Amino acid sequence: MGLAAKLILHLWLWAVVIGVAIGILLHLFLPAFYSPWFTYIFVGMAFLESFLIYMVEKLSKKVSDTRLVHVYMGVMAGKMLLAIVLITIYALAVGENTKAFAISFIFQYLLFLVLESWTFVRIEKYLKEKRMKS
Repeated sequence: MGLAAKLILHLWLWAVVIGVAIGILLHLFLPAFYSPWFTYIFVGMAFLESFLIYMVEKLSKKVSDTRLVHVYMGVMAGKMLLAIVLITIYALAVGENTKAFAISFIFQYLLFLVLESWTFVRIEKYLKEKRMKS
């Protein structure tokens, strides 16, 4: 199993555990902030993160260290812009329960941001160890 596959598997395992916990906590204790879209947001973000991790891992083999930092920042900025656009589209198109949708989305965005950062650190560690062996 390659590095990208291992990272994506770890992402999905942690995301499911933490995402289910957040979903249950919101549903039971803060039902006003639980959106019926919670599951769809989760699946969409998990697939997006999987794709981003795959792409960054592949690019990490081709670019220098300083350029890799630019790739990480570009990925995070693009994801933030996409999040803002999606929340705005939901608010304009659907309009109901916008607050619950936005809060559910932000909780999941933060969850995946932490997991993504942790994954990028693991990629950096892997590259550093690989260079040390060479």
